[in-house]
Amino acid sequence: MFENIHAIEFDEKKLIHAMFSAEREKIDFVSVVNPNGKNVEDWMDEVEIMMQKSVRNELLKSIKKYPETLRSTWVISHPG
Repeated sequence: MFENIHAIEFDEKKLIHAMFSAEREKIDFVSVVNPNGKNVEDWMDEVEIMMQKSVRNELLKSIKKYPETLRSTWVISHPG
């Protein structure tokens, strides 16, 4: 299904909530992107910015968890 492609998650209202890596790891967006009524180049810019913010957020969460989690558990608990 996801062979070597990245994907984004839409809901029934066409709002974008998350992204998936080629390894099928899901990262929820920090906030929803609404592409409705916008030019594709505009909402794709918004998606790219939200991807960056969301990855940054996941990294910060993983850094905070590191001191209190066994390394073997920590490694598999966060998107790579």
